[in-house]
Amino acid sequence: MKRIFTIVAVLLIAMQIASAQKSQIDESLKNELKSIRREQQNPVNALIAALPLGEPDSFGKNAKFLGTATTGVVYVYYSCDPQVLQADLQLTLGADDRCLAHTPGAATSRGTFDDIGRITLPGRSADNVVYFIVNNTIDNEFQNDTSSGMPAFFTYVPRLTIESPALNNPNAVDPTTGLPLNGVLTVNVGGTKLFQRTIPANDFEFAFDNFSTAATRGFARSYFADLGLPSSVINNLYRQPMTIKLGMRVVVRGQYFGQYLYTLRLMGN
Repeated sequence: MKRIFTIVAVLLIAMQIASAQKSQIDESLKNELKSIRREQQNPVNALIAALPLGEPDSFGKNAKFLGTATTGVVYVYYSCDPQVLQADLQLTLGADDRCLAHTPGAATSRGTFDDIGRITLPGRSADNVVYFIVNNTIDNEFQNDTSSGMPAFFTYVPRLTIESPALNNPNAVDPTTGLPLNGVLTVNVGGTKLFQRTIPANDFEFAFDNFSTAATRGFARSYFADLGLPSSVINNLYRQPMTIKLGMRVVVRGQYFGQYLYTLRLMGN
């Protein structure tokens, strides 16, 4: 009888732990979803994908290829020690590669990686729009070595940052904060991915995704005008060199290994 009570007690404790884990992962996921919704409502991010009623300044014009850029690879692993990465994965990080340390079963890990790829467009490269297509590659591995289900999720958000002397104008302000841009404007671009599920006990799962996303109007004059930038700032933005830096935000939980990257194709008219 004592043994039965012991078994029941152990099962109850396991159920409580599992319930606590589920509650914790649900709360983390809810907070992540709230964060993404807030970003989408942010004018800087929302307008980049908004569909205006036509764009007469671009109608009938030929597109010019302006070049390509690529990010380094963002890796997720339990250790970012160079010796561990080399011994376990035969991996040496390149100049633009980054690593986010995360242990499956531990708390959520977050990382924002800016300037892991870049391209500078000479002044007057485009007159009305710098249009971009993003080719995303996502590789996730989940491994649960425990005897109970393990909650897991990830978020991937590609980001672009414009740097230009034109944005140093005191009249160039962030429409969300009202603060000066100080030469820099960062936006989230299409391609956000979210994943959530419970990995069964003693199980391994793998997911690979390769997909493209395209801007609705990209960095068009009308986009900057909708952000409230004066015409003098917008004119100088296209007349002067513009550097576009590539980055991403990654949030993971329950991840054994992950790698993320994207390439960028730019066009303009």
